[in-house]
Order: sequence, then C-alpha cells, then structure tokens
Amino acid sequence: MLRRAYSYADSPTDQGLLFLAFMRDPALFARVQRRMAAQDELSGFMEARGSAVAHILPGARPGRPLGADLLG
Repeated sequence: MLRRAYSYADSPTDQGLLFLAFMRDPALFARVQRRMAAQDELSGFMEARGSAVAHILPGARPGRPLGADLLG
C-alpha cells in the first residue's frame, strides 16, 4: 500500500486532511483502518466526510491495448 496525506486550510472553518492510498486490494485498506480505529487514540478526533474507490488501469504492454489485462 502506498499512502499519502495532504493537509489543507482554505479558511478557519474549512480545513482538514486529504488522504490517498494506492493498493492492489481495497479490502486491505478497510482492514488497516479497522485496526487503527481500535488502537489509535486520535481516532476520536477524526470525522470522515466522504470516500471513493477508483480503479486505475495497468500500464499498456507492447502489442496489447490499455486495459487488456483486466479481462484475464
């Protein structure tokens, strides 16, 4: 899993943290988050406002169109 967080502060009432994670299996992220929520003291100060999962196509290989490996 490759993770990165970006803090932002547009105004005193609009500030927070954007968190991005790249991984092969989104279920891994859910397991890590559940484990952290059970053990991390800062979890009580966090509020999730939204989330999304996006699939990124694997890179193209010579002689194969982009996304060809998705179909097996």
